[in-house]
Amino acid sequence: MTFTLNDFPEWKQFLEEFRQLKKEVIELRAALPEWVDQVEAERLTGLSNTTLWRERKNPHSLIQWKQDRGVRYLRSSLIAHNTSRAVVRGATPIV
Repeated sequence: MTFTLNDFPEWKQFLEEFRQLKKEVIELRAALPEWVDQVEAERLTGLSNTTLWRERKNPHSLIQWKQDRGVRYLRSSLIAHNTSRAVVRGATPIV
């Protein structure tokens, strides 16, 4: 006897909930501002004002910014910066 996931009503319910949540996340992301202020940049990255200033001076930084009624940071660049700093677990080398 062979079963597929579609044979279980719980699976179908899970997929429907997943689709709804995915749609909601897409809508919420679209509503977020592309450029954020200093306070929001500090919150997103966990970096201090001084460290963000240093990142602005670093020509190799992933963080993109502009001077527009104060300093504004590109949200996607802050997220890319966070991702680049994340510790990634690698496979244990075989000796």
